[in-house]
Amino acid sequence: MIQNASTRRGFTLTEFVVVGTATMLLFSMVGRMSQVMRDSSKIVTCQNNLRTLGWALSVYTQENDYYPGGHWQGESPRWIYVWNARLRQVLDGNLDTFHCPDAPQDFAWIPKYEKDWRPWPPNESWPRYGYYEDEVPHMGDPYNTRLYFSYGYNESGNREMFSGQRGLGMHPDPEDYERWGYLAEVPVEAVVNPADMIAIGDSRGDGDDDHVIYGRPKFIPGGEWPQNRWPGERHRQGANIVFCDGHVEWDRRDNWVTAKSLPNPEARGRGYTLTAQRRWNSDNQPHMLDDLSDSDHQ
Repeated sequence: MIQNASTRRGFTLTEFVVVGTATMLLFSMVGRMSQVMRDSSKIVTCQNNLRTLGWALSVYTQENDYYPGGHWQGESPRWIYVWNARLRQVLDGNLDTFHCPDAPQDFAWIPKYEKDWRPWPPNESWPRYGYYEDEVPHMGDPYNTRLYFSYGYNESGNREMFSGQRGLGMHPDPEDYERWGYLAEVPVEAVVNPADMIAIGDSRGDGDDDHVIYGRPKFIPGGEWPQNRWPGERHRQGANIVFCDGHVEWDRRDNWVTAKSLPNPEARGRGYTLTAQRRWNSDNQPHMLDDLSDSDHQ
């Protein structure tokens, strides 16, 4: 049988263009979906890390009745980060939990050791800070001018350090609580609402005190506060954060640090409550007025 010309003809140029375009669109969609899946997987892994850190925090507080404190302040401006080393003891030395998979490898905690290294400060109670023999601890500026770390500890709440913090505390010595007050580590009973108290979250990741996060808004009356200790935004412009009760939340960074007001019929006339800010403070109070000025300095 003889086929006619219309039966024998191949694809036209237009058909090739249509098929090619559809194929490219399909590959593009698959690529985007794969990237979304990879990003989602990293977010989930980070959240699992924080849940594990939240569990370790719970174990530590049950055993010690105090939160671990943020850092040990010695001869200014030198300090040693403590919260991560103490929680590492609870985690039997597991370091992977402290590294967010969405952060560069520079953010991983790789301990350094020097034989016969003498720890600073010279202190008989050095093991209480969580570091091992001959281990060089994580130190703050200026000795480690760029010390990258995935997660930060809420040691000062929505306050700048040394200006009336309401977080989980700084100095890692329980006996200092009466002497130092807000500078010392915080007893468990001081956290009024653990389910609404920020504990640990994604750091900003600029190498400047990455072991710490705080929630001070950017703009306040009379000036602008630094942003170097804000939570990070590596996960879809947001951060994962674990609370003192162990649950984890994700939100955009702006929502973690903005003193946003929401309707509150129980506010007795004021009508609003600064919900984002109260979550940083151990007494679950914002300590800020609606215009972002301080309600007190304690």
